[in-house]
Amino acid sequence: MTRKMPVLLLHGFTSSLDCVKKPAEALRAAGFEVATPILRGHGTKWQDLRGVKAADWFEDGRRALEALIEKHGGPVAVVGLSMGGLVALDLAIRFPGKVAIVIGAAPALAFANPLSPMSKYVGKVVKTFPSPNAFTDQELRKKVDTNYKKFPTLTFAELYAYSREVRSRMKDLTVPVHLIHSLKDKVIPPSATRFVLETARSERKSVSWYSSSGHELFLDLESDAVAAEVRDVLIAFEDGK
Repeated sequence: MTRKMPVLLLHGFTSSLDCVKKPAEALRAAGFEVATPILRGHGTKWQDLRGVKAADWFEDGRRALEALIEKHGGPVAVVGLSMGGLVALDLAIRFPGKVAIVIGAAPALAFANPLSPMSKYVGKVVKTFPSPNAFTDQELRKKVDTNYKKFPTLTFAELYAYSREVRSRMKDLTVPVHLIHSLKDKVIPPSATRFVLETARSERKSVSWYSSSGHELFLDLESDAVAAEVRDVLIAFEDGK
């Protein structure tokens, strides 16, 4: 069965398309057209993140949204993990007529690292920072983690500032929103998802909490279940349930 609603699927910071491979496959198998753009500075080497601005990630997401609508029609379901979830929420806030529903998996609206608010200052001295451990299962991490092992501190400062800016507009979110988060996430705290639930003006809001995974929801212990949930939520939404 071919589904009418196309899906834009966005990866996270320091990541590649590997982190969204499972939901992409599940959605395509269910008949959805899925676009998985690579956001600026990703999918190559960590040095390519140098000089990248938050506006670049948003623009990459916006262009992918427009291209998907031009090719397959709209409105579109936008799904994102972490930084991708942040861009997804921003697109939904800015273009409610083009986004039918948004799914944020551990959206990057808060950060567990206490140095995050100071990153623009720290980055002047400490040029790079090690990527956090985003897995519960460390053996699985060794097998599937292709994320950059470090990142430019000032590029993270861009992400942090972007996060604060989108937070300030969360009350303008009106499209249906579904959120997914692990209670064991040590990168993006569950408070990020709670903030969306408490602040967005969407009439349709829902959330699923997982208890075993780390931040990499589509790669860690519960990845099959999380990918299936994304598929099932979008099928139910398109079917009017």
